[in-house]
Amino acid sequence: MGASALRPIKSFLPFASRARLLAAADVSAVDLRIRATNLPKRDMGSESDSFVVTYARRLVKRQGEWKVVACTETHRDDSSPTFVAPVRLPKEALDAPRLFELRFVAYDQDSQVRQDLKAQEYLGQCECTLADILNARGQTITLPVIDVERAHLKGMSLVGGSVRSPGGSKSGKKANDVDRDPTQTMTIHNEFAKSRHTRVLTTLQQIARAGAN
Repeated sequence: MGASALRPIKSFLPFASRARLLAAADVSAVDLRIRATNLPKRDMGSESDSFVVTYARRLVKRQGEWKVVACTETHRDDSSPTFVAPVRLPKEALDAPRLFELRFVAYDQDSQVRQDLKAQEYLGQCECTLADILNARGQTITLPVIDVERAHLKGMSLVGGSVRSPGGSKSGKKANDVDRDPTQTMTIHNEFAKSRHTRVLTTLQQIARAGAN
């Protein structure tokens, strides 16, 4: 849109009105989409009925409580689903994206009550910060799916991205190296990076047309 198209906005509408309309087009700052690849198969003779639960926490003094922020739909017999349901985060998440952590946990749905996660079969998880996504090329990041529960069964715990043995010493392996199939991944994309531009541009065009009339 050139300067001539924007001129009616300044001429006919007060700044406050323009600001309110643009704010309405900018409801959310982060609109994440999830695509999984080759999730573990837990069902005999069929693919997993997979869905993903997203948790988030804001680190305060290196601590924070994980809270569920979104849940995708279930894809039946599909271990490589592209989920439609978005993970929408508020604009406040951008205040300190390096301190805004995200955890994406994949499940195989065994119970009709999806909210009862203990009744579902855990497939694996991945973690990153919001800054990792926003700073990635195209705001798209691919993460390994790690079976953390299996690592714990082996007496290991994940501390600061490293594997800690029962005796307390670090094994030297990174979390991404533990019980991981390199083909099992989740790709996270911030769709809002594109959709926001489209919505704001459309809103500006509507304002320009209103001013011209």
